[in-house]
Amino acid sequence: MADDAREPTYPAGAAPRRLRQPRVERAGWRRGLLAGGTEGNERLTVLTGLLLIVLLAVLGVTIIRIGQLLWLHLFLGLVLLGPVALKLGSTGYRFARYYTSDPAYREKSLDLSHQIQMEDAGICEQVQHGLASGAFDVGRFSVKRENAGYHFHKMLANCLK
Repeated sequence: MADDAREPTYPAGAAPRRLRQPRVERAGWRRGLLAGGTEGNERLTVLTGLLLIVLLAVLGVTIIRIGQLLWLHLFLGLVLLGPVALKLGSTGYRFARYYTSDPAYREKSLDLSHQIQMEDAGICEQVQHGLASGAFDVGRFSVKRENAGYHFHKMLANCLK
């Protein structure tokens, strides 16, 4: 990537704040959710996910006292069917639209991918800066923190034997 195309890096704590998205008015909240498109799908998926987190947390609490809360546990199990189906539907719809080459969903995916890559580039630059400080020398993988890389290299070593 060309240097002029990269976003600037900032010292720790000096990065500019991200602009907040405009607040949706109460009357327009429902319209925004039902508007469709990538934004409506994203809102529906996020709100359904939040509802699922709350319901699953309550369901987890009922397991602690399953004897006294069996009725609530069973009721929540039935209530969860709707949000789970909605989450699968909204996520499946996004998946289908992306893989059928819908331009709006492709563009949204590329924007998110670019944002993640820029964040990763900043992290990698910080790691390289830390390595160049001389405080760390080459060492072993941390099995606790780098388990994916450790697993990959272990499999590679086994294949090369």
